[in-house]
Amino acid sequence: MNYGFFIGATGDNLTDLLEAQPACGIKIFMGSMHGPLLVDQESALESIFATGDRLMTMRCYGKPYSMT
Repeated sequence: MNYGFFIGATGDNLTDLLEAQPACGIKIFMGSMHGPLLVDQESALESIFATGDRLMTMRCYGKPYSMT
């Protein structure tokens, strides 16, 4: 059996995202989530994308995003 768990990104847990073990990847909620797991600040998203070296999955419907 092969399975893994994703660590949830927040606007201020970049260190945890990079160091958490075991975690197969990072899950980012963008747009339609509320609470601490919503990452909607562009600077936080840029930091996660620039330094994250794991598999990333995003839930980002409900609000248009342009990652350019």
